[in-house]
Amino acid sequence: MSAGDSDASFNALLKSLRWAGLPFAPDELGGGTGHNVTYQFSHLMELALALAFRTQGILPRYFVSLIANNREKLRHFFQRAYLERESGLGARLGLYEGPEFAFGTIPHYDRAKGLTNISGTYLHFAMVDTRGGMQIPLEFRLIGPAEAVEIFMRGHMNLYPRPPIAISDIAVDIVRLATSGDIPEIRRGRQ
Repeated sequence: MSAGDSDASFNALLKSLRWAGLPFAPDELGGGTGHNVTYQFSHLMELALALAFRTQGILPRYFVSLIANNREKLRHFFQRAYLERESGLGARLGLYEGPEFAFGTIPHYDRAKGLTNISGTYLHFAMVDTRGGMQIPLEFRLIGPAEAVEIFMRGHMNLYPRPPIAISDIAVDIVRLATSGDIPEIRRGRQ
């Protein structure tokens, strides 16, 4: 999610996020000059969420503060996204192509063609673009694959939603990278 950034520009972005309150709550920073901090799963997920917003063209200060101000709720979502990536809310479903059917009726799967299986949890941010160009979130919640498809694919009246963020996929990538054994230790300050 940082493709195209030089190491220096990515480092500057991370520093600006730190100044804005991501990914550490004030009580997680420790104290004193030269005090190193350890990035845990929840910290990496906060950064990944900010970078996911950035890939969708969203990263004004308001959204960074939204993450920081909703840290407790989001950290619960992050944990659930990893644990329920293929069960519970993120249970695997089949996506089919077939003839149109009336809502509330049971589709005829014998006339349907299987397209793919979908699983995992998604972070849904319902946003509204204001006249001044500012984006305001109406809500954010953790949803399953069926609701993610429904929200993104249904017809909207002059609203063009951004796709829900595949938060389970991000969580899986973070755990995979963090357990690869190739984790750098970076000292604070100038490098």
